[in-house]
Amino acid sequence: MVFCCLGCFFLVIYVLAFPAGLFAILYRNRHVLQEYKEAGDKSFVHLISNFYDQYEPEYYWFECLVILRKLLLTGLVALVAPGTPFQVALALLICVSYTCLVLKTTPFAEDSDDVISFVTEVQLSITMFCGFALSMDTLDNPLFRTE
Repeated sequence: MVFCCLGCFFLVIYVLAFPAGLFAILYRNRHVLQEYKEAGDKSFVHLISNFYDQYEPEYYWFECLVILRKLLLTGLVALVAPGTPFQVALALLICVSYTCLVLKTTPFAEDSDDVISFVTEVQLSITMFCGFALSMDTLDNPLFRTE
């Protein structure tokens, strides 16, 4: 019982508190992030620079979205309707939504990073689509019964 409670506590801390805390830190310091980067300052803002460095200044928050996407694809999808086509369809929806967001915003500072990110997201979406097609293509599936 104790381990279950501790597990739930740390699950909430990691899944909700880390992205929310990171967003709060980045949001609070959004005006000085670029100044510290250009000045080469070794302060706390420099310590968190790995979370915003690769993005354009207006997309300082994008790493929080990346973390949430990863958590949704690994955590939520694993819990929702395991072994069913709905599980794969949910993962496909998350992948396609994120792909559209990356295409629309082009958040990376380097254009080549935007292209690579889009291509990898399209590849992941195609993989999810193939997984969805394979999960639907079974003889036991009620949608394909001819009786």
